[in-house]
Amino acid sequence: MEILDKKSNRMSRANLGVSERSEFPNLQQILDFLSLRNLLSNELFFTFVNLQQLFFK
Repeated sequence: MEILDKKSNRMSRANLGVSERSEFPNLQQILDFLSLRNLLSNELFFTFVNLQQLFFK
């Protein structure tokens, strides 16, 4: 019985490692998307400010 417990413990640790590795690319994609969205938001804001300065001088 002890042999089966050790084997199942190794299997569960291996499965945990696989699931952690498979979730990381999703996290990376989310972070990339958020940084791109933030960059776009900043660009739109500065474009708006520049246009406002141009038209309302």
